[in-house]
Amino acid sequence: MPKIHIIKNITIFLFGSRARGDFNRHSDFDIGILPKQGYDRKKLVYLKDKLENLNIPYKVDVIDMSTVSDVFRKKALKEGEIWKN
Repeated sequence: MPKIHIIKNITIFLFGSRARGDFNRHSDFDIGILPKQGYDRKKLVYLKDKLENLNIPYKVDVIDMSTVSDVFRKKALKEGEIWKN
C-alpha cells in the first residue's frame, strides 16, 4: 500500500486508468476521497461538488472511499497516486 498523505483529515488520490497510465483521450478522472473518522460530511459533499464541476473538458468522478467495499478501496489505493501538496 502506498504512503498515505493526509491533508486536513482527508486523503485525496487519483486512481483508475489515469493513475495506471492506460487511459485514452476520452477517459475520465477518478478521484478517491478517504476522510478520517468523524470528518464533517458537509465539507466532503462540498469538496465532491467542486471537483466534479471543474471547468475542464474531462469528466471527473469523485468517490467517497469510506462508502465502498474494502476490496474496491484497497485496489484503488494500490493503483492510485496520492495527491501531495
